[in-house]
Amino acid sequence: MPQALDDSDTKDEDKDEKEAQISKEQALEAALEQAKEVYENVNEFLVDEGGVRDDVDVSYSLNYVKITLPGEALFDSGQAIIKPEAFTVIDVIGEMINSEDFDTYNIQIEGHTDDVPINTIYFPPSNWELSASRAIAVGKYLIDDMGFSPDKIASTGYGEYRPIAPNDTPENKATNRRVEVKIVLQSEEIQVEEYNEIGPPPATDKTETETTS
Repeated sequence: MPQALDDSDTKDEDKDEKEAQISKEQALEAALEQAKEVYENVNEFLVDEGGVRDDVDVSYSLNYVKITLPGEALFDSGQAIIKPEAFTVIDVIGEMINSEDFDTYNIQIEGHTDDVPINTIYFPPSNWELSASRAIAVGKYLIDDMGFSPDKIASTGYGEYRPIAPNDTPENKATNRRVEVKIVLQSEEIQVEEYNEIGPPPATDKTETETTS
């Protein structure tokens, strides 16, 4: 009799595990479908409304949609002051993510550099400060000039430590100099996961590592 009870308990546990696994897979599928829908909406807006789709790269993962802006399009070398001509694309992105369709999502802005050392009066020998200052410059513009709530915006600098291409050619270095605007879909997750990215990435190596200059 005890053996029969043990077998029954084991079957119940197996059933519960299978149901939990199915539930998890369904949740992942739903999250991925949501990310894909937001990704498609972003692409449509940037093409039809903003006309700036060719100026950025767009990709998505389970918990964010990422818009990547080339560093040289936003900033002069070694600087963190946004170029006047860069405000056009930032305004389009800001208008989109400040609309009702996106107002439930938080925005994470990440600055990246290449691995060329910097040592200026504004940025002592560290690309970290430069990348953070660039992310903050974009974030402050969204808040101060476009009316974003400060509690929706986070700005982070990664320096040269998350490259997406080897820093072995001028072209790859340029690819690594970038600012990423992430529409965070799963805001309860403190750390935005970099794996499982689906949309077209900025360049060559798809490993998420970052840089800015």
